[in-house]
Order: sequence, then structure tokens, then C-alpha cells
Amino acid sequence: MGDLGAPQLGLSDQVYEALARQVDVIYHNGAMVNFVYPYQAHKASNVFGTQEVLRLASQIRLKPVHFVSTLSILYSGGINDGRIIREDEDLNQTGAPFGGYAQSKWVAEKLVAEAGSRGIPYDIYRPGLVSGHSISGAWNTDNLISSMTRACVLLGSAPNLDVMVNLVPVDFVSGAIIHLSRNPKNLSKVYHLDNPEPIHFNKLAGWLAEQGFQVRTVSFDEWRAELFRQVPHLPSGSWEPYLPLIEEVEEGQVFMPEFDLSNTLNGLHGSGIFCHPVNGQLFTTYLQYFIPHGFLEKIETKAK
Repeated sequence: MGDLGAPQLGLSDQVYEALARQVDVIYHNGAMVNFVYPYQAHKASNVFGTQEVLRLASQIRLKPVHFVSTLSILYSGGINDGRIIREDEDLNQTGAPFGGYAQSKWVAEKLVAEAGSRGIPYDIYRPGLVSGHSISGAWNTDNLISSMTRACVLLGSAPNLDVMVNLVPVDFVSGAIIHLSRNPKNLSKVYHLDNPEPIHFNKLAGWLAEQGFQVRTVSFDEWRAELFRQVPHLPSGSWEPYLPLIEEVEEGQVFMPEFDLSNTLNGLHGSGIFCHPVNGQLFTTYLQYFIPHGFLEKIETKAK
């Protein structure tokens, strides 16, 4: 077993050297993810871990490093100014992002880019809000979007937000990374893995109502107050880790910027790999997964 936060990734000299000799390419998607913990709590796994991966890439022979980051490194917690955030954005100009996790990935990205300037081949991939598989519907129901959707249905209310819902199905994310990484011409670039066809949040709330869920629309402040009032009476769910974040954020900070996707779309051109639009068909696929797996079972009964 390895350890991202330990020297040599927690591996013995023998195992570490064997990996350095045998490995041809490195995909680094390991990280500690917590939207509440500060930067210091993420530093060992996410920053030092990336440092160790880059060190491994330079041992025996050079190995390309395909680093999976996050679009949240570009979110400062400010107000949406309407600009399009480009893939070649200068991280020194954007400044440190909001939240300890994003800050650790911001630093890690800078390490990867610096290693690239010193000769280590690399790519950086920045996924957005990764959702379930677009065909099977299989989804990690502990993430922010699924958890908050369940909370809305349990409460019977959703916040009235002027924001786009930009979900990126996991099969697109994985397929895009594999395809892009296999072409040496794509090296030394940053790729935004976001959905070119998002949907407005109000349409999501309306779709839930069409499916028979009793979800009324209220202001963000009213919804947040109702959530904290009802938490002691709700079934235990995966939203608890996100409560401090919801308590801290202001309505104006809840938005999805528009991201440039030029490198991604150009690199995928002709591959047959495309991102499923955020629409009723995709939501239905997810619903058909949630209910049989018990994620929305009690809620559906209540809505009826």
C-alpha cells in the first residue's frame, strides 16, 4: 500500500525502483478531497504527493505525467464577471482560489507546469462537476451535486438560483483523458473537461416537479435557513460534510463561470467522444439509477 503524503509515496526502495523501471506513463488522479478542510490539511497528499509523482517520473527514464486537476482552481469565491476563463490562463494572474482543496490543486498544478519547463512531459486535465455515467447512470452519490439534489427533494424545496448546471458525465471525462493522453502531439497543454451544453438551474427544479417530486422554489437564504432547521429531522445523508460550505457561501458566489474548451474540442475532433448534454434524458438516466439503489426511494414515496 502506498501513501501520497509520504516520501517515495510510502513505498519501499525496492518497490519504488521497480516502478521507476517498469512504468511508461503516469496518470495522477489521487488526491484528498474535502470542501471544508483548509489548505494545510490537503498539502501532504495533494502537493507533496504530486511532488513525489513528478520525482518518480524523472527516475531511470522520463515518463509523461497526466495530471488530473479541477476547474475549481479558477474559482476565487468572488462574483461572476461574465468573462470566459481560458485553458491557458496564467495561474499567477488568477491568484489562489477559494477553499483548501482547490488551493492545494492550484499549487500542485504549478509544480507540474514547472516540472514541464524542466523537461518532464505532461498534460493537465481540469474536470468540472463530474456526474454519473451517461448510459448506466452509475454515480458516486456522496458528491456535492447528488447530495444537494437529495436534500432539495427531502426538503421539498430548491433555491431560486440564476446559475447554469454544468454536469460532466464520468464516461466522457475518462474517455477524453485517455484519448488525449495517447497522442504525443497533445502534450504540454491544459484541457478543460466541462459540458458544452449545460442547463439553467430552474429547469432542473422544473424537471423534478415533472417527475412527481414536490419541490417548490424559494430564495437561496430561505432554502438555506430551512435546510439548517430541518437537518436534525432528516435521514442521515451525505450532505453533512457540505453544510459548513453552504453556511459560509453567499448567493452571489454560487455560479458556474464559462470555460474555454478549445484544446479539448480540438483534441477530441473526429474521435467520436462527446459530452452528453445536460438535459431531461440525462436526468432520467440518473433517476433510474438512484431509485433502485435506494438513494431516492423514501423521497419518491413521500412525493407520491
